[in-house]
This record gives sequence, C-alpha cells and structure tokens, in this order.
Amino acid sequence: MDARYADDLFFGEEEYIDYGAYGNAVPKPLPKEAPEVYERPKENAAVRTVPKTAPRAYVSLLAVVGFVFIVILEMIVVVSFVKLTSISSDIYELNEQLTALEKENKALTIAYESTFKLEAIEEYAENILGMEKESLGQVKYLDSQYEDHAVIVGDGVESGSILTKVKNFFKGFAEYF
Repeated sequence: MDARYADDLFFGEEEYIDYGAYGNAVPKPLPKEAPEVYERPKENAAVRTVPKTAPRAYVSLLAVVGFVFIVILEMIVVVSFVKLTSISSDIYELNEQLTALEKENKALTIAYESTFKLEAIEEYAENILGMEKESLGQVKYLDSQYEDHAVIVGDGVESGSILTKVKNFFKGFAEYF
C-alpha cells in the first residue's frame, strides 16, 4: 500500500503508516494525540429565555354548539338502548308466559274432550232427542239417464271482434297482478 492510505490502516489500538517503499522496514507508530474533549456550555439558571407562544386561539361558538349537539345525540342513543333492553326482557317474559299458557290450554282441552263419551252422546240422542240409527232401507241412490254436463254462463256480452277479445284477455290477465 502507499503512504497516501496511511489514514485508512488500523492495527489494534495504534495507527501505522505503511513504509512499503523502503522494503522490509517495520512501520513506525504514529504519535498518540490527546482526545479532544468538548464541554457543553452551562446554562445560566437566572437567564432563561421564555419561548414565544402562539397567540391564544379562541373556541368558536359553532364548535361548542356542535359538541353539545353530539353529546345530546349520544345520550339519546344510550337511552334508546336502555329502552330496547327493557322491552326485550319484557318480550322474553311474555314468551315464557305464552309457552306456559299454551301448555295449560292443551291440558285443559284434553280434559274437556275426555268428558265427552261417545256412548253418553249416543244415548242422549236416542232417548231424549228421539234420533235413530240409519238402516239400509233409508239409503237412496239416484240413477239419471242423462249425461252430466256443465254450461259456462258469460257476462251476457258476446262480441265477435278481435279487439274486444284481446281487450278481455288482458283484463283477465291483469286481474292476477
């Protein structure tokens, strides 16, 4: 290496200059310099400068009104959630009551229907109302010599015009919508 790169060579803690031009010569150590110590200038406590502040900003009336409006809206939302919660709990209680009443209704219906006995009803119909069971002779069958047929009666207006038929078709079609 050349001597011009002497500042770039570091071996351990000492800096060496390369004397490659002189052959086998051992490089001579550079003299040590005392490190430079920089001291921070001490601030005088009595002479402190007060930083300049920006001029005081005033709060606009519109911002205050907007803030109050937002707070009122949030309170309304909270109150509505409280009402919703109370209504939901009321609905839950009413559904439980409805389920209990439906069970009671089924039990009462079964009890009511079990009070009617078919034999008692038949006895009441025969003895008190004077009804009798039907016999085979009471059944009559009708035998008609004519064939069954049906006649569709219109609204009395029969027109052969195509326009009237198309109009009636769309009126009938529109009735379904």
